[in-house]
Amino acid sequence: MLSSRLLLGAALVVLTAACDMNPRASAPVTLVVTNARIWTGNPQRPWAEAIAVAGDRIAAIGSGAEIAKLAGNARRIDAHHR
Repeated sequence: MLSSRLLLGAALVVLTAACDMNPRASAPVTLVVTNARIWTGNPQRPWAEAIAVAGDRIAAIGSGAEIAKLAGNARRIDAHHR
């Protein structure tokens, strides 16, 4: 369980480096992770607390409130500040 969490965390860090901080209007959001510590790779905003995924792509990264607006019926995961 711990190794899968570490793998998920590492994958999120790597993927967020290439992600736009603004939501995309292409596909509906299917997964939302909140209460997380996400390194973005963006010097103006290096850390975020939530991420939205649409299909197999990161749709948006931002605050919990910003991402909650995009969640709709998406699966939600609370990362418990990890």
